[in-house]
Amino acid sequence: MNGRFALYEGRARYAAGNVDLANELFRKADSLMLASPYPSWEMGRAAQAAGEWQNSITPLETALLRYKTSPRIRIDLARAHLKLGDAGQVYRLLEEARRMAVFDPQTRNLADDLLSRIDR
Repeated sequence: MNGRFALYEGRARYAAGNVDLANELFRKADSLMLASPYPSWEMGRAAQAAGEWQNSITPLETALLRYKTSPRIRIDLARAHLKLGDAGQVYRLLEEARRMAVFDPQTRNLADDLLSRIDR
């Protein structure tokens, strides 16, 4: 099985509600696609969807290390920190996301919306 197939199959299994198999496939994809942010990002997003905010941080940080200019990964990571009450991290991540989303108004608006929810 190649990494891309495992990633896509994981996404399909997740959409079908088979979260355990999806996460297994995401882990497999992650081990095969060492430079790709997408398997880790999917694992982080799946953890968030399950309400496992703390467990979403490590895979999202891994995804961000692999895709340093992604405002969307920063926003997902900021959501986790927001749920965990770390306003400083939320503010830093969202400000970075806003700067990186100069030509993406939808992402800027999303970052602005989350920024409005934190106490500074």
